[in-house]
Amino acid sequence: MTYMFPLFIEKSMFKFLLITHGNLGQSLVECVENNLQKNCQNIIDIISLNALDIDFSRKELDTYVKKNKNFDIIILTDLYGASSSNIVKKHTSGENVYAISGLNLPMLMKAVTLKTDDIQMMVDEIIKCGNKSIINFL
Repeated sequence: MTYMFPLFIEKSMFKFLLITHGNLGQSLVECVENNLQKNCQNIIDIISLNALDIDFSRKELDTYVKKNKNFDIIILTDLYGASSSNIVKKHTSGENVYAISGLNLPMLMKAVTLKTDDIQMMVDEIIKCGNKSIINFL
């Protein structure tokens, strides 16, 4: 199955925040930028977990959410049940914060290329893309 990603769209209403272990978030953003030949720094932000001080990462997230309260924020984490998703839970009751776990490259490419103003459609399509990208091709 081949995935076609439409042209890159600049979004001002959505912010994407990656919360990942190590350098995974930065590596995924670099892959998206290389594949699309576009800079994503204006719509994708990254919090790399501080394994030695999870409270530091939690405070970083709290500050980010407060700073971006005028945007719909879609948080993409790498591993459900791990620190990356656990620090997000308190923010998901807010009306502008949505969280998705299980981040992969096709999901991120879909996020930055999908044309919609509908936040729920955006979230649903990102999840659908992530699920469809897991294929046993043997």
